[in-house]
Amino acid sequence: MPLSFAILLDGGFVRRKLGTARQPVDAAGIKFVRLDGSVPQKKRRQLVSEFRDNPACRAFITTNA
Repeated sequence: MPLSFAILLDGGFVRRKLGTARQPVDAAGIKFVRLDGSVPQKKRRQLVSEFRDNPACRAFITTNA
């Protein structure tokens, strides 16, 4: 079973830093979800479920802000 992981960036990082964290994950062909303040509240639960329930989704990129 492939290893899943989360990338949590401190709130001091702005959204473009999430893009920087995403680049190596994307380049490796790893399916991921990204959750930050720009994601509408209604979609957040869906993203968490995607990471938790889809074995192909192996990374969760988010901030603590």
